[in-house]
Amino acid sequence: MQRINRVIVNPLFLGVFFGTGALCLLLMVMAVPWRGETFWLVLGGASYLVGSLGITLICNVPLNHRLAHVAAESREADIVWADYRERWVWWNHLRTVFSLLATASLALSL
Repeated sequence: MQRINRVIVNPLFLGVFFGTGALCLLLMVMAVPWRGETFWLVLGGASYLVGSLGITLICNVPLNHRLAHVAAESREADIVWADYRERWVWWNHLRTVFSLLATASLALSL
């Protein structure tokens, strides 16, 4: 997991991840004057911003940083890993639900 966390932080991933957030924010702002079917656009954008981007930045990234500072062979690693795995997986499941909601909502807005 330490290796995955190091490799994933690259310009392509960060561009797609934050670019999607910027696009969702733009869609939400543009939806305001439309007066039509804006509900799905706003729900989709908010779901991505809060549920995917927000959970990642507030919950998963701090856990990743904590894990990164533990030597894999150390005794402390077992304790940190057990706590990490339980909390990270829970937040990841919640993030997945929000991402699915965002995808469905944005698709319905079309």
